[in-house]
Amino acid sequence: LVGFTGHQKIDCPERWGWVEDQFKLALAASATAATGAISSLAAGGDQLFSRAALAAGLRIEVVVPCDGYERAFDDPAARAGYAALLAQASRVVEPDY
Repeated sequence: LVGFTGHQKIDCPERWGWVEDQFKLALAASATAATGAISSLAAGGDQLFSRAALAAGLRIEVVVPCDGYERAFDDPAARAGYAALLAQASRVVEPDY
């Protein structure tokens, strides 16, 4: 598995395209070794990485950091992105807290 966790916000939103390009390059470079991707699906970088992994043909695994995590999303679009990606996960790990 290849994993990522990172920033939810970026000072210059126009740089998200560059970040996405870097994810694609990194995932392509690890395509022969990686069987899947793992993330917590936080808003921003985590979701962008997970979408790039799915686009690269990798399965995604999700670690939900805490009970009620979906309530941590202030932005409705980020909450919807979380739900959509969670529905596509091949495995979801949820702690007991």
